Amino acid sequence: MTRKKELLMMLDRVNKALNVELDLNNAPCYGGWQLTNAEGSHIIKHRVSIKEMSCFLDGMSKSLEMVDIDTMKKVITNYQNGSIQ
Repeated sequence: MTRKKELLMMLDRVNKALNVELDLNNAPCYGGWQLTNAEGSHIIKHRVSIKEMSCFLDGMSKSLEMVDIDTMKKVITNYQNGSIQ
């Protein structure tokens, strides 16, 4: 399995668990992978390498196992609204 497919699978797992629509895009000329909301208007994770994005998504999905889902949804919403930097 390619790293890109792994990223998309992890993203799908996070989206389903949180009932959100986060999206990934890649622009190597600007620094790599970026995690945004589905519209692309809010950046969740700035551009990083595929390895770093993979670790970030893996951490998100593993944290869902430890943290109450409602708490995680609030964190994502606050982050998107700019309350958390």
